[in-house]
Amino acid sequence: MIYGILRKNLEVAEDKTRIIPFGREAGEHAPTFDFLGFTFYGGKNRREAFTVKLQTSKKKLKAKRQAVKLWVRENMHMPVAKLIERLNMKLRGHYNYYGVTHNAKKMVDFYQYVKWQLLRTLKRRSQRDKTDWDKLNRIFEKFPILSPKVSVNIWER
Repeated sequence: MIYGILRKNLEVAEDKTRIIPFGREAGEHAPTFDFLGFTFYGGKNRREAFTVKLQTSKKKLKAKRQAVKLWVRENMHMPVAKLIERLNMKLRGHYNYYGVTHNAKKMVDFYQYVKWQLLRTLKRRSQRDKTDWDKLNRIFEKFPILSPKVSVNIWER
């Protein structure tokens, strides 16, 4: 594989490349590593057998949260229906990329953060705004926000 990379005039960054003990022999306490926005770590499945698990990396999750915060803030005066419609497009892309096996908790955490950020931003639209969780839930009944779901089972055969 490295030969294929080098043939295309690409080089491996030596400072970012290392060999780590990982897999069944390394056990559950093997070091983790980040790749393509995911943190890979070892764990056990329901049958107590070793399996590789993935979750959204902390670095990428923090960047996504910051991006959502900025985007909602920049578009706070957009009509709520349109705001949620556009936000759903962004959420769909996030769920499609990060919606893999063993990552449901991180996706739900992101979903809860988006709802909290939306409430926080809608409250800033007016000095007299009385938006609270009850009002936001009524808004979500009329304009639902996408719920996270695992779209790719990476261990399915």
